[in-house]
Amino acid sequence: MRSISMTLITLLLSSKLVFACGGLFCNNVQPVNQVAERILFAQDGSSNQYQMHVQIQYQGPPQAFSWMLPVPPGTEFSLSSPALFTTMDGFYTPRFFLNYLPVGICPDPDYGYYEEYYASGETGNQPEDTKEPEAPTVQVLSRENIGPYEKVSLKATVVADLIDWLRENNYQVPDRSEEVLSPYIGDYEFIAIKLLEGKVAGDIRPIVLSFNAPSPSIPLKPTAVAAQADMGVIVHILGNQRAIPINYSLVEINEATIDWLGRGTNYPDVVSQAIDESPNHQGFTTDYAGAHNLNDAFLTLAIEKLNGLEEMRTIDDLVENFMREDLIYSETLLYIWMSYDPELGQIFDSEYQKLNPMSFFTDIYYQCVIYQNDVNRFIFQDNMFCNEARMHEIDGAALKERIITEYIEVRNNIIRLFDINNYMTRLYTTLSPDEMTLDPVFSFNVDVQSQVPVTRQATMYYDCQTGENLYIQLSNGLEIDIVEGNNPAIIARQNGETVRGQDQIGASMISRPLESGQPEIIQDNQSAIRNQFTLHDSNGCQNTSSGQIMILFVLLSLLMGFFGRLLRNTKPS
Repeated sequence: MRSISMTLITLLLSSKLVFACGGLFCNNVQPVNQVAERILFAQDGSSNQYQMHVQIQYQGPPQAFSWMLPVPPGTEFSLSSPALFTTMDGFYTPRFFLNYLPVGICPDPDYGYYEEYYASGETGNQPEDTKEPEAPTVQVLSRENIGPYEKVSLKATVVADLIDWLRENNYQVPDRSEEVLSPYIGDYEFIAIKLLEGKVAGDIRPIVLSFNAPSPSIPLKPTAVAAQADMGVIVHILGNQRAIPINYSLVEINEATIDWLGRGTNYPDVVSQAIDESPNHQGFTTDYAGAHNLNDAFLTLAIEKLNGLEEMRTIDDLVENFMREDLIYSETLLYIWMSYDPELGQIFDSEYQKLNPMSFFTDIYYQCVIYQNDVNRFIFQDNMFCNEARMHEIDGAALKERIITEYIEVRNNIIRLFDINNYMTRLYTTLSPDEMTLDPVFSFNVDVQSQVPVTRQATMYYDCQTGENLYIQLSNGLEIDIVEGNNPAIIARQNGETVRGQDQIGASMISRPLESGQPEIIQDNQSAIRNQFTLHDSNGCQNTSSGQIMILFVLLSLLMGFFGRLLRNTKPS
């Protein structure tokens, strides 16, 4: 067993590119909370076959939630797992380490330490007519329930009729919908998605779109309808080489502007400033590039452990069949449901609440299920409340079906993708609505061998006698004096504008990535950044730069020559 270690999203596929995420959210009352959109593109066997997993962030009433996705024929829709994105964030969000070293004479030569910081349609009956009936302008191709969603596939030939259909079927349609959807009428099908009756916003799950195309891309232009300033976009790309954006710049940040003492919490602000310095304010920085270690990071469940579940009718049936003495507690199905994986537990609880007016977890499990040391297993307590709870009804067949389709199959697919692809690239950008004028396209470059670690390190030098922080030394040797306890070079942003550190450079390097060979340098700011800061000697004292040393050396040589000639001229004959 493996261990646990968007606005409306619009999909556009063409013969050249596949577009994912982004787009128009069918809710002009409660727009999606777009702090950062998270996407995983994964190669699925062949170089042109991809899966796109998208995390959906939504806050608002469930009846107001809906999507419209233009898709080409053949695109498959399924569910993904929330654990996919929480796991990738846990492994590949940039981390910041500060090592602390003393300056001066300390009583203990090993007096130093480090701290770890994390940046952290129905058409009706056709009228009888002697003429051949016209094809309806909106056709319902299929209608099915998938997980928490009602999914309807549509074919439309008139955009105004498509908008009317959406409104008649309780999809909230924002302004500019005709303008955004018109390019896809005729050549594309449409998938309309909303939550099933009785579902809440917490039931929303990530989705998967499977397709065939040479290169993946994100359509950001429609996203601008409801995006916020400096909206984050995090793109994980799973393949066998390092991934790159081929029509956006690649940016390396100036780490001197990171708030190292504040756990790197301003990392998105530094990235935003660095991106604003790139051409057209469009670029990505690489959070991580290298081999992944997620082959064993996702929990799954053997279908055999569900044997007999379809016959369960009460909680008592579960207790008797899945908490037996002959099963080790860490392998019992009930234990996994309740304690080991919240996603599996949520499936169980939602099925339980269909037949019972309470939550099994909140109201039953934590009051009735305890671990008994003397028998080394979990037991269901014997009291009036818990005995009554044992009689609560469940639909074992429905529960088993959901566990298989929404958990086991989903997890096994994710595990398979990580098994067949060994390289992970995580790219990050922030964009404001007026900057979403170009859809980023991604590819791979086998010639770029350099890896980007997830951890970033620096050293804080402090006074050994007073404990006062003196200066930070970055991994590239750059040193930043601490002023009044803080890094004075910190960059901070608000509403898409830099409000602190306006005189600082956000990008140390801006380049144009290529699909082969090395990237072309657009702007190298390393010398300009280095000239902003003062070097120190081994005792923590300020030191002059190499250029200043050379000037002093030349002046000293001139003075020595002058005085030498003066002494020779004044020597008595």
